[in-house]
Amino acid sequence: AEKAVKCGRILADLSGAKGMVGGQVIDLQSEGKKVPVETVKQMYLKKTGCLIKAACMMGAVIGSNNSKDILLAQQYGENLGLAFQIQDDILDLTSSEEELGKPIGSDENNEKSTYVSIYGIEKCRELVEEYTNKAIDALNQFEGDSTALKEIALKMSERKN
Repeated sequence: AEKAVKCGRILADLSGAKGMVGGQVIDLQSEGKKVPVETVKQMYLKKTGCLIKAACMMGAVIGSNNSKDILLAQQYGENLGLAFQIQDDILDLTSSEEELGKPIGSDENNEKSTYVSIYGIEKCRELVEEYTNKAIDALNQFEGDSTALKEIALKMSERKN
């Protein structure tokens, strides 16, 4: 019961105004505007980052319920979320509609500020690698086998859709 309550609290906290909903608000308020990279980063951390972070943290609660593991899961999820979203920005410009499974160029068409519009594709590829490495570094501090989670991080950073 304690773990279920803790997971419910994590999901509620990371879904609301300080999490995914707050990120969506930033997204809607930023459409058609040039916003600073810090605003884009906060949007990514709150939207995609909080979704992934919540899943990771709840997994750590269910698995060990150890505060160190939960913090490491939080770090893994945040960095994985940033890498995922930046890769998504890259794919929005470099992929095909068939490969991606959704219309491409929508960020540009909607005049959205993204990491790619601010930094360019090459710098964004470096950032995907950096955030993926930070996610893996967090996993390296876990006791036990985190090979599968490392593989997920690497596959997400190399994904084509």
